Amino acid sequence: MMNYLVYLHSIWLSQRNLCKIFDKQNDYKAFYESLSFDTLSKYIDNREHIEKILQAQKKLDTKKIDEKIEKLSLQIIPKYHKYYPKLLKNISAPPYFLYVRGKLQAEDNFFSIVGSRKMSPYAKKAWESIIPD
Repeated sequence: MMNYLVYLHSIWLSQRNLCKIFDKQNDYKAFYESLSFDTLSKYIDNREHIEKILQAQKKLDTKKIDEKIEKLSLQIIPKYHKYYPKLLKNISAPPYFLYVRGKLQAEDNFFSIVGSRKMSPYAKKAWESIIPD
């Protein structure tokens, strides 16, 4: 079920849009499968952006995403989940969900790294020096 949330994020629905859309409901599968211009226009004003989302949905390879989630052992942690970091909820615009590698526990100390989707050679080198293997 959480994979549908990743599919939605993969087709240009931002974390901010996901917060608006799933404020009162969280049936990601039903929302994804019923995507239409009318549905999206309730949350997004930009016609071109809506069309971009609908085109991306048509091209999306969900099997590839499922395989990547499994290969990386990702957990998808939405805002309402018991393991969503409490302090993160207190920022002005918290992400609707987190991609987590490894096991996240309620009282664990942890850190996160935020960056772009395409890592530069410098970022890769810095990442490897901070987090070996």
